[in-house]
Amino acid sequence: MDSLRASLEGPIAARVERFFARFSDMNRGLSLAESLRAPSATPFVRLIEAYRADLGLSEGDPRLLGIGEGTLLLYFYLRVQDDIVDEPALADRGDVYTMEVLSSASVRAFGGAVGEHRAFFDFRERVLRSFASAAAWEVDVAWREGPILSANEPVPWFLGRKFLPLAVPLGALAFCAGRGADAAQIEAFVVELGSGLQIVNDVLNIAEDHAAKRVSPVLRRLYEDGRAEPSMPGGAVRAVLLSGSVFDEAMESARVQLVAASETALRMGAGTLASEAGARVDFLDRVPAMLLSLCLGGGSP
Repeated sequence: MDSLRASLEGPIAARVERFFARFSDMNRGLSLAESLRAPSATPFVRLIEAYRADLGLSEGDPRLLGIGEGTLLLYFYLRVQDDIVDEPALADRGDVYTMEVLSSASVRAFGGAVGEHRAFFDFRERVLRSFASAAAWEVDVAWREGPILSANEPVPWFLGRKFLPLAVPLGALAFCAGRGADAAQIEAFVVELGSGLQIVNDVLNIAEDHAAKRVSPVLRRLYEDGRAEPSMPGGAVRAVLLSGSVFDEAMESARVQLVAASETALRMGAGTLASEAGARVDFLDRVPAMLLSLCLGGGSP
């Protein structure tokens, strides 16, 4: 990472440095390691470590350095992407060039790690294309029409696919361990896990989504039930969510998806990975208190 930043100069170097400064500010001064391991963060570091252990790859395997670097660069690339889509006040159109620097460096790092396993790049292309398709559908359709959590489709098809970039480092580990045949199950695991995590995110971010007119499935359900309306203050929407059945239904949908992810990991023979998914099930018990803290003005979760 340091070598990449040192190799840049001129305006693109300034843009990359502004991104890293913004990233630090958004994480309230936490170090990178602290922010990635925060309780409310997507647990991709722990998941990667767990799957490495399940695959029997040594902690000293030099390929892990490339996978780690590629993963971080992919993560930063996605953060810039999120800024452009979700927080345009934090970014501008020129940040697409920051994305290019981060993306190309990520590909190079993964390539150095997987070596002769060229099928990894077919896998990477497939999962990132699926991610892009789901993310575009959300922006162009879901935010306008507002999908709803329902008995017929308790989890909208696109929800967990927004987490598919997590499959890239897991897939790299699998190919390095000679387990490339597990690729399809890795995708299924990530979609199930991501669906559960995204429902939790939608619950905790209900006020922000309401204010930004991003109609998440949980928010749509509140609107459909008549318990909330677009003109309400965000704090009131949080309180309505916490006091009604929509919250319980959302938590149950999240639980079902996270349990399914744990079961998929077990079918892969990845017991440690399954335990990490199971830990996210346990995390659901903390969500009511986190949402209540937000209702009472306790700040970000």
